[in-house]
Amino acid sequence: MRVAALAIAFLASVAAAGCASLPRPSPPEVVGARVRVADARLPEVRLAVDLVVRNPNARDLAVDGLEATLALDGEVVGRGALAQPVLLPAHGDARIPLDVRGDASRLLARVGAALGAARPLGYEVRGTVALRDGSVVPFRRDGRLPEARTP
Repeated sequence: MRVAALAIAFLASVAAAGCASLPRPSPPEVVGARVRVADARLPEVRLAVDLVVRNPNARDLAVDGLEATLALDGEVVGRGALAQPVLLPAHGDARIPLDVRGDASRLLARVGAALGAARPLGYEVRGTVALRDGSVVPFRRDGRLPEARTP
């Protein structure tokens, strides 16, 4: 009985050492974002935010959670979260859709200011990605929404 217990303890320590030596994966990177109005029912607006997330690793990564805020010209106009887990393919990209809900008055104020100044509207999507292995990775993606064109 004592030999069996020692054998089990030895195997458990070998397994734990093997797991500890596995390298932590490189964090995924948000390489693209698309923002569009999905629905506006005052006082709330619903925005569809599509993130393109790249996995630089040689193995698939499971994303269990993602939380994000959307800011327009520096003001937070909405928040969203991942609806269901996503698998990022090894050395590949995946589209992650987010349903972002926010205050329509804040959104309209930012859009109106940009249109009034005839300039593009700056956006920033910022948040965290929670991987199945328990690690949490921050991300940030910014850009400009195109200027309004006159006919």
